[in-house]
Amino acid sequence: MTRKGLLIISILLLVFSLLSCIGCGPSASDTPGDATTGDDFDTIELSFAGFMPANSPFEKELMPYIVEEIEAATDGRVKIVAYPGGTLLEGGNIFDGVMEGVADMGHESLSWVEGRLPVSDIFKKSGVPFESSKSASRTFSEAMEILRPDEYKDIKVLMFFCTGPGNIHSNVPIRCLEDFQGLEVRCIGSDSPAITALGATPVTMTHAESYEALQKGIVKANLASNETLTAWNLAEVTKYTTLTPFLYNGLQAVVMNLDVWNSLPADIQNAIETASKKVWEEHAIGFFDTQSEAALQYAIEETGQEVITLSDEEAARWKEKIAFIIDEYAEELNGRGLPGTEVKELVFELGEKYNEMYR
Repeated sequence: MTRKGLLIISILLLVFSLLSCIGCGPSASDTPGDATTGDDFDTIELSFAGFMPANSPFEKELMPYIVEEIEAATDGRVKIVAYPGGTLLEGGNIFDGVMEGVADMGHESLSWVEGRLPVSDIFKKSGVPFESSKSASRTFSEAMEILRPDEYKDIKVLMFFCTGPGNIHSNVPIRCLEDFQGLEVRCIGSDSPAITALGATPVTMTHAESYEALQKGIVKANLASNETLTAWNLAEVTKYTTLTPFLYNGLQAVVMNLDVWNSLPADIQNAIETASKKVWEEHAIGFFDTQSEAALQYAIEETGQEVITLSDEEAARWKEKIAFIIDEYAEELNGRGLPGTEVKELVFELGEKYNEMYR
């Protein structure tokens, strides 16, 4: 064959090869965010930031349910890599960190982002009527569904749940208001007004700092849920628990970066929402009730913790001192153009409804 013939054949082969490759590039269904099914997707790995210690009941018991249910619901197409104990983001920074994309998902205590979520904040104010984490969780979740405040427009919320009532864990017995006067009490910033109104001195710090503060006598008491007695080992450095279900309710949430959420195909989004709802209903809403009972029982049996219950008359004295807090905050929200009165009414209406349901 002549050189001219070989050259023609080579050119024809090259053209055929190029034509064969047309259409081999990625299609719309191969692009994350465009697909309606996940069949063509590689495994999606999501980072999950948490603030609870790795050995805490949340990380050992509730977190595995979240991971397992989401991974199972998505047929293994979503894998979650957990970063507990503030190793990726510290508590108080998780909400914004997830929103900014530092982590794909996270578990945050909304009580640590005071002022960031103004409508939600009323549900953690002293004076809220919640008797259990179940009643508080259902009240908060239902109210957020009704109100749909703009404060969550830039993040995807997978579930809300609450710690329920918090109590005073102390090194001295507190049986009446007079015993509380002048005591240094560890709390979060949003609870400072109540501590002050009751005659004690608020000292704001995180749970992680409370053990050493109690051990060294920097504070004499800690306002928190009973779960902290074991999760943060506070049973080792306190002797008394005074039950004060009208002083505290911790708000918590599992959230996801909105851009990451929007990039997922519809079937995976639906699977994650279904799994989250299942975890919320079966485990999350009552998780802190179970942990609170177990932690208090442990403290009683293992460290000799004494539990103090205020009489109805004594509890009424405490409640009277702090009644102004929710009223004033509702008026503040009204002044900012937010539905303060509506939110306050929902707190008490739904709180009473769910307290009765779980009493």
